[in-house]
This record gives sequence, structure tokens and C-alpha cells, in this order.
Amino acid sequence: TFKRTDHRSQVLHEFARLEFNMVQTIHQRELR
Repeated sequence: TFKRTDHRSQVLHEFARLEFNMVQTIHQRELR
């Protein structure tokens, strides 16, 4: 159970980071 939860949190963290990068890129485009 611990391994599954850890893997799940890791995937969520990775997904959140990708989404954050995408949002930053969009904001940079709007600022220009």
C-alpha cells in the first residue's frame, strides 16, 4: 500500500510540474 501511494504521489507531482511549466510558457507568451 505504501509503495502504491508513494508511486501515486510521485506521478501527481510530475503531472503538476508539467502543468506548471505549461502555464508558465503560456503566461510568457501573453506577456510578450
